[in-house]
Amino acid sequence: MNPRAQIDIGGDLHAPNNPAKPGERLQSFDMEVKQGGRTITSVEVGAASINEPVKRGTDISSGVGHAAEKVDSRNLAGKPIPGKHEATIPITLAKTWDQKVGGIVEISPNGDRVRITRQAPPVRRPMSNIFDGAS
Repeated sequence: MNPRAQIDIGGDLHAPNNPAKPGERLQSFDMEVKQGGRTITSVEVGAASINEPVKRGTDISSGVGHAAEKVDSRNLAGKPIPGKHEATIPITLAKTWDQKVGGIVEISPNGDRVRITRQAPPVRRPMSNIFDGAS
């Protein structure tokens, strides 16, 4: 982070008015990182928090979609959210889950998944990383 950057929070308070509906504000991101008076990054924090432990990348699609919908709605209103867009989505990864006949799936802290078969001895079969299918 540049020490000369300015962080503005409370995007909802400063969101522009909706030109199609006077008195109504457009959707916004939570923070803006500004440098030299220009927004370089807009950040959405906690975009549609995911309440259940995440087992696959598609489990976080709602959070990604929430942030993307804000960007789209502002673009359609002719008042784009400025700068590069980032979203932070708080999640908890599932550690394991039982797929009955399919075996048990383990998820490492970095999102790598391994299926452990029920055969004797068990075989560990690498799967994709959970974040590969996140968007």
